[in-house]
Formats: sequence, C-alpha cells, structure tokens
Amino acid sequence: IVTLIVLVLVVLIWGSLGSSQAADDQQGLQPRNARVALVTLLVGVVFSGALYLGFKNRPGAYQGSPSFYMDPSQENTTFRLDLVHVPSVAPTTPSAPQAVSEALGGYAHTLEKLLDGYYILDRNYNYNFHNELFLRSTPLLANYRAAGLAMIEDARRLREHADTAAAAAKATLGDDDPLGALFDDMRLYLAYNFDRAATLERLSGEFEKTKAGLQHATHVYEGEGKFLGVRLAEILDKHRAVLASPLIAPLTADFLATSRAVHDKYADRIVGF
Repeated sequence: IVTLIVLVLVVLIWGSLGSSQAADDQQGLQPRNARVALVTLLVGVVFSGALYLGFKNRPGAYQGSPSFYMDPSQENTTFRLDLVHVPSVAPTTPSAPQAVSEALGGYAHTLEKLLDGYYILDRNYNYNFHNELFLRSTPLLANYRAAGLAMIEDARRLREHADTAAAAAKATLGDDDPLGALFDDMRLYLAYNFDRAATLERLSGEFEKTKAGLQHATHVYEGEGKFLGVRLAEILDKHRAVLASPLIAPLTADFLATSRAVHDKYADRIVGF
C-alpha cells in the first residue's frame, strides 16, 4: 500500500510539472513522458514484487497470519502422521462391530464440535475486526468468545467419552488389526487438537486486547480450522485400505461422512485473508 501511495504521488507531481510547460513544448515532451512513465511502472512493479517476496520468505515469517499452518518456522509443531504404524494384514470383521462404529463416530463428532467452536470464533473475530477498522456494522454473536470457548469445552467432554468408547472397542480387536491403528491415530489426533485449543485460547485472548489484534485472533482460528480438516483427510488417506474394505465400510459410514464434512467446511478457505 505504501509503495502504491509513493508511486501515485510521483505520478501526480510529474504530471503537475508537465502541465506547466508551454503548449508548444508538449509535443516534444510526450515521447519522453511516455518513456519515464514506462520506466516508473516497471521499477514500481519490480520494487513491489521484491518487497512482497522478501517479507513473505524472510526467516520466521508467518505470512500475515500467526497460525502455525502458515509459519514455516513452526513445521515441527504439526501433527505427525508417522507416529502410528498401519499393519499390512487384511481387515477382518470385528467381533464387536457396533462398538467400533460408535467409537469412530464419537471421534469424528468430537472434531466436528471442536471445529464448530473454532468457526464461531473465526467468523466473529473477523467481523469484529472489520467493524472496528473498516467502519462496518456486521452483527456479531452476543458474547461470541464465551460461546465459542463453551462449544470447545463441550467438544472436550465428548472427547473423554470417545476415548473411553475407543479403548473398549480396541480391546476387542487383535494386536495386528489395522482398525486398531486407526483408533490410535484418532486418539492421538484429538489429543493434539485439544492441546492446540488451549494454546489458541491463550493467543486469541492476548490478540483481542487491541483492535488490530482482532485480525490475528481470526487468523489463528481460521488457520487451525483449515489444518484440522486437511490433516484429518490425510489420516483417512493413510488408512484407506481398511476404510475401503467391504467388511469395514458399513461400520465407518458415519465416521467418514462426518470427517468429510469437517474437511469440507474449510476446504475452500484461503488462510490469512
């Protein structure tokens, strides 16, 4: 923006100087003015591009969003997909199919509830930010921070029930059952996300102390919502062999449908804008 302002001022100053010349000199100045305008434009484009690339790729840059999803310096804080090994044996029908189905569904619905909390905070921080800095008047959910955090707390309670159900369901499986690996990944992924939720609550509480900080508050929840769905889709892909098995597919329909809804909620969102 500053670059554009400077370039506009240069053009206006140059134009005002040119208009004071005698009319009979204008014809001779036109070719020179055109060359100067072209050079100014090219220099401005190069300078602006250099600034953009320099700031975007500088060490530790978060590219406009404090979310680790956009910060190259925080790559080690992402959820690792290599923590759980998937057995290569063929899936078999579990001895307690209903328990397996309900436990997996519980994990997916927990993430859905967590994402709903993130969405409330993301959207309302975003509207609040624009209302404060761009003189808009978009209606906000009353006490939206408390409402969003309360929904996240509801999701935390769902997670406790899901973990209990998953432990019972996994106990009915063999040690080398690939369904057990899926349970392990989901248990670890929920633990990771609820650890992140506590971090986001602290960060957003600091950001919202200033009007400009509201923009960062929306970006942390936006980035987290995006990553939650992206990594969940990667977990599903990691376990596609068992999920695609005709023996298991009837038990995972709810789990898959809810997981895809979680992914799709932020699938078309660009973080940081």
